[in-house]
This record gives sequence, C-alpha cells and structure tokens, in this order.
Amino acid sequence: MAKKLRLGFHRELSGAQQEQAMAIYYDTQNWRAIVKQDIESRWRIHFTDEKIKEVLRYDAKQRDTYFSGGQICLLWQDEQEWKTIGTIHTVVTLQESIQNMFPKRDTWNEFTTYGRLSSQIYNPLGTRWACFAIQTDKQMDKEKVGVKPADIILKSVRLQAYAQQNEYEELEERVDFSAGFREAIGTHTLVEYINPLTRLSGFSRCKEKFRELSAQEYASCIERIVRKEVDESGRLQEISEIAKTCSLRYHLSRGARIEKVIEEFRVHDAASLGYGASVLYAR
Repeated sequence: MAKKLRLGFHRELSGAQQEQAMAIYYDTQNWRAIVKQDIESRWRIHFTDEKIKEVLRYDAKQRDTYFSGGQICLLWQDEQEWKTIGTIHTVVTLQESIQNMFPKRDTWNEFTTYGRLSSQIYNPLGTRWACFAIQTDKQMDKEKVGVKPADIILKSVRLQAYAQQNEYEELEERVDFSAGFREAIGTHTLVEYINPLTRLSGFSRCKEKFRELSAQEYASCIERIVRKEVDESGRLQEISEIAKTCSLRYHLSRGARIEKVIEEFRVHDAASLGYGASVLYAR
C-alpha cells in the first residue's frame, strides 16, 4: 500500500510546496499575529501581509543556508499531488548558546534572529537540537491523516537526532522518507537533548480565572495534569480544561521535562503573557 505521508527538507520542496509551508506558518490559527508584531517591532514600521510573506520567504532561505537538515517538512498525498501539511524549524547548537539567551528580553527572537537563524547559532558539534514551534495545517487533523501530524514531525526530529533503530522502523512503516531526509539520519552524533523552546499558551486565560497564578505555578500545574494528579479544590481540572491545547502540555505529555520557565520569552505572545519554556527530550 502506497504511503500518503512523506518527510523531507524544505530545500527539497517545489516552489509551490514552499509557499504552502510559509502559508501554514502565517495562518491566523498559528503564528500570524505574533509574527506580524515581531517583524514590525524589529523594523519599527507597518508591514502589509504581502511584505511579511516576502520576509518569511527570505528567512526560510536563510535557514536552509545555515542548517538545511533542520528545516523538516511533512507532506500529504492528495490524489497525485504532494501537499505540505506541517513544518518545524530546528537547529543544532551548543547548550550554552541556548542558556545564555534565557535572561534576555524577547528570548526567542534574540536566539533565532527573528526566525532567520545565523552562523553564530548553528554548530554541527552541538549537543542540543533546538526546536522552534511545530506548525501544522489545521484542516489536516488526526481523523483525516490517521495520525496527529505534529507527532510525526516531533518523531522526525528524534529520528534525525538519535537514529534509534526502533524509532526508524516505527516511522518508516507509516511515512516515506525523501532521499535527503534518509541520508541525514544519524549524522549529528553528539546531540544529548532535543530542546524545544515552547509557549505557555493558555496562561493568559488561566490568569483571568486565577489572578494569583504565576507562570512557574502554571507550568507546575501542567506537569501535574500530565501526571494525572487530582486536587480536592478542583483547580487542576479547571486549568486542564483551559489549557487543553497548551504547547507546553503537548511536549510534557510526550515525555519532555521542563528545564526552565522563561520570562519575556516572546513578548508579543499575548496568549502566553510573553512566557515560554525550555523543555528537554532525552534519548
């Protein structure tokens, strides 16, 4: 039976598929509002959507230049056409390169150069595989694809970084690998941790309900929710309902642990009140 999912790198995509990847990132349900404010604050001028898309196209080329193997894309075969349905931006780097950014205002943008990457960040001898947000086409859910697209993307990073045989076999059963993707598996042998830098989405809504709640407490509540703990007050249940799609919750539920909650992580992220977290997946 032919596989309907394929993993490859952004540089391998056609022009149309690269446009689909950019459109997913700039979708209203993904990052549009934050990206627009980030870009406008950087240049201190108003940008039209078309101008922002031009910037995002340039940024994608920059990422491909510095670390093409980290710009992973998931494609879905719709009839005879392969369509991009998910992407992730990643970079292999040094532990200290990430940790030195924690105290800086607007950490995410400082680290990624506003999503562009730089030669100062990428280090092929790095011990951490830093991941920025997973973007997926919101119309392509688990029911339609047969699996949660974000899970496949996350597993693709694990496979690239750790090259474990059981994970290779599990993913290959379901997904076709491009030539470039297959060739790159296991070429970064020094990586100790996959290190997503993720949002505390849902924190703003929880803060409205529980005004005394700090970002650290919110993150701790998410940890307890994932561990299926129960409290007599019912607060965890209320937070759980609000934080159903919390980015931090997603990673913790897949086996990551929190390294640090970061203040002013991405200052234009209103849903997270600017907070984020560094989380770690071990081998």
